[in-house]
Amino acid sequence: MTEKLLQYLWNFKVFRHFDFKDIEGNSVEILDFGKWNTDSGPDFLSAKIKVNTIIFAGNIELHVKSSDWIFHNHSPDPNYQNIILHVVFQNDIEIEELSSKRIPTLELISYIDQNILWKYEKLVGGSQFIPCETIFNPTQIPVNFHEQNVLKKLENKSFELEKSLAQFKNNFEAVLFHSLAYSFGLKVNALFSNRLQKVSTSVSSIKSARMKLNWKHYFSEFPVGWKILKMNQ
Repeated sequence: MTEKLLQYLWNFKVFRHFDFKDIEGNSVEILDFGKWNTDSGPDFLSAKIKVNTIIFAGNIELHVKSSDWIFHNHSPDPNYQNIILHVVFQNDIEIEELSSKRIPTLELISYIDQNILWKYEKLVGGSQFIPCETIFNPTQIPVNFHEQNVLKKLENKSFELEKSLAQFKNNFEAVLFHSLAYSFGLKVNALFSNRLQKVSTSVSSIKSARMKLNWKHYFSEFPVGWKILKMNQ
């Protein structure tokens, strides 16, 4: 078992049944499994659970073993102060901090089909370049399958550009400006990207943006981007 596999099973709800009980025997109903967080912080955000008759909303952290909470040094981290459920594959020790805050611990070892773990270990332990390549028959792959995927992606990109052109009344400079702003925010800094795009909400403001925008303000947190801008002035 790995933490990534555990997160996958939780995200896609791959369990034998959902009559969860925490390590103290309390009923735990998962009203919302949360949003899988692939960045820093808790593994699942904005979750909602019901313990006995009380509903809690917050974040969920997953570990292979409960002792990983200590090894990962989560206690002093402010990002983990809104944890409502500690989900583990195996509960090897009691975390006193969580117990004192009455944060339940859910052990999943009896809720996961062991065949899934066996298949996962077989795939990971294989010698093939692509672990699952023996599962598929190459002769059954549709003709031009890869080309169709590429064209579909290109079609989706084109559709987004067409929407932007319609929004900015065929002003190609405006579309280019917003596309560049969006690219500066990829992928983690999407919030920054949105802030930058909101600077100009009309075609007229886009045209004057080169003179009026305070680029230094918006790029103060992104020194590399600021250097690129100065080099091209």
